[in-house]
Amino acid sequence: MHTIWVDSYDPTLIGQRLAWGRSHSVYRYGEHEVIKIPFLEYVMWPKLQERLERDISASQKYFGEFFLSTRIVEHPKTRAIATIQPFIVGHYLSKEDVRHPAGKQTFEKFMACYDAMYADGVAPLDLVGQGGVLERKLSNVMVLSDGSWKIYDAAILDLFGFEWWNWLARGVIWAVLRRQEGTIQYFRS
Repeated sequence: MHTIWVDSYDPTLIGQRLAWGRSHSVYRYGEHEVIKIPFLEYVMWPKLQERLERDISASQKYFGEFFLSTRIVEHPKTRAIATIQPFIVGHYLSKEDVRHPAGKQTFEKFMACYDAMYADGVAPLDLVGQGGVLERKLSNVMVLSDGSWKIYDAAILDLFGFEWWNWLARGVIWAVLRRQEGTIQYFRS
């Protein structure tokens, strides 16, 4: 596995909080980026860095152009880790996005990436995300104004790093996968 580790980030560039997720908060970082600061660092350390590297590498390998450029950084004093990505604006992937021919073609290409990951024995990415729990959307996939699709959350749905509380993680993973597979089938119908 190649390292996606970069150097320290500059805490003075952290701006307004944009989102609060299950596992991290997202803040503006400078003018053109965001920084995601995880909540789970103290729970998962020292496995968090290894998990992030693994999940990001797999996302890049299988989804290529669909995966938003992501780098891992650390706080200059505490060495707490975070990830930095370009700031993007769009909407969550919905069935409406796959109704027209170009969207269907993109969806089939996207699902070929998803299927290849599974065929190689890698657990699937969490595509449904927090926003897809109550709505039939893949909320970890953003559709940009130019029509491109970007996965912005690389979270493989497995127990790596969660071994000590896997009884709870198993239930969450099962529920997410069930919702995700149902949403994918809904998109295909």
